[in-house]
Amino acid sequence: MKDILIERSKRKTLAITISRRGEVKIKAPLKASLESIEKFYDAHTDWVERKLSEIQANMHGYEDVLNYKKLLYLGQAFTVEQGNIRKITFGDDGVIVVPDVPAKKLYAKLKNWYKALAKKHFAERMQYFYKRFKMKPTSISLTNATGKWGSCTTTGNIRLNWRLILLNEFCIDYVMIHELAHLIEQNHSARFWKAVELMMPEYKKAKMQLKSMAFVLEMFL
Repeated sequence: MKDILIERSKRKTLAITISRRGEVKIKAPLKASLESIEKFYDAHTDWVERKLSEIQANMHGYEDVLNYKKLLYLGQAFTVEQGNIRKITFGDDGVIVVPDVPAKKLYAKLKNWYKALAKKHFAERMQYFYKRFKMKPTSISLTNATGKWGSCTTTGNIRLNWRLILLNEFCIDYVMIHELAHLIEQNHSARFWKAVELMMPEYKKAKMQLKSMAFVLEMFL
């Protein structure tokens, strides 16, 4: 339990959580003894190791992305180069050129740059779906949520996580279609999934890809 965080609170039971990037945390009652916590963890070691193996497999090959040495855009990893420029721009041969500014300032610029790209791309893609499926939400906006890729309210307002712009278009389309299907059915009933399938026959494949990229939700926090 060397690298495991123990978080105590006024809860009554013990629980283990694993972040999308593989950080293990044990949530414990204020008065729980270290011995009881260790015993609880030992009883769930196999589950923890299995989940960590899945997460590590998903993140394999994305080490430079997770360290921000490369930047994802529509599923492609771009090498980062600094230049004497004011705005972030695409260079040649898979390069994104960023301003030579302090890390904190660059971080903020990158988030704003991604959000601008996401807003444009999502609007264009959603327009395509409007025409194809004759379905139009009340509004579309970006969200900074770290727990999910999108949502749709009962009044038809769709919110899309701007981090989707880091993923490939197959995954982006799936999330959009998923939320559009909620205009028909607000829950995840058989009727809902049938609507998704009619719009995207290969949705299960996209759903699996999206799940494997869940660590992206915890980037740029």
